Amino acid sequence: MDHAPALSFSQMLTHWQILQSKNMLSLILSLPAGILIGLLINYLSDVLPTTRRFSRPTCPNCCQAWQLWDYVIGTRCPHCGQRKTLRWAIVFVGTVIICGLLTVFPPPEMGFWAALPLLVFFGVIGVIDSEHRLVLIETSLFGLVLCLVYGVLLHNLAPTLFGGAGGLLMTLLFFLLGKASVKILGVWRGEKANREAFGFGDVFAGSFMGLLTGWPRIVGAILIGLLVFVVFSLVYIGVLLALRRYRTFATVLPVTPFLVIGVVVVLYL
Repeated sequence: MDHAPALSFSQMLTHWQILQSKNMLSLILSLPAGILIGLLINYLSDVLPTTRRFSRPTCPNCCQAWQLWDYVIGTRCPHCGQRKTLRWAIVFVGTVIICGLLTVFPPPEMGFWAALPLLVFFGVIGVIDSEHRLVLIETSLFGLVLCLVYGVLLHNLAPTLFGGAGGLLMTLLFFLLGKASVKILGVWRGEKANREAFGFGDVFAGSFMGLLTGWPRIVGAILIGLLVFVVFSLVYIGVLLALRRYRTFATVLPVTPFLVIGVVVVLYL
């Protein structure tokens, strides 16, 4: 009887040590995982907007194809000397940090490794939309399949399909409202509106995000994403106004990265 508390404490200490060892191993593995994911996101973000397929990356300045080794470790184009964009470094640092955080705080309904394909996918569509204001039909179709599989595994079929339908209808409504408001604003200011904040690609994004989150959580994901978008837009426009660089229809921010933020928040909540 006297040894029972000591034995219990010893077992708890051993379990804690094993858990800490596993966490440390996962944290160590997150570094190469983050580097590989960063490379994949950068590669897909470079080739998909121009070729719509897996292909050799080319320099955006001289349009010459990169050799694989130069593309992976080089900082300049070997043909014209053009530096890689700052996005390359941001993506690498970001993916390493995110992978490290995922080892400690994985999404409640999935583990570290299950979250990595979603990290790659959302990273690619976020970077492409940020740089080109474009959500590709190819990535959207892939996203529908990927998020359908994840949704069914997480929520079963019915909530997944209802979530996809809800995301489609909500984003379609915002798309139509955006077109109407831009047209009205253009008539009022006497300017031609050639760019819109909410594009039809964002409607596709809402659809596959709805499949992932399911119903009714897609409602919260879209509303949170749009709220963050509005707050960021107001701050961004305020800075441009202070610098006297704001132009009405030339200043358009991407929406899909903010919808991704909404999805992440909902997955954790």
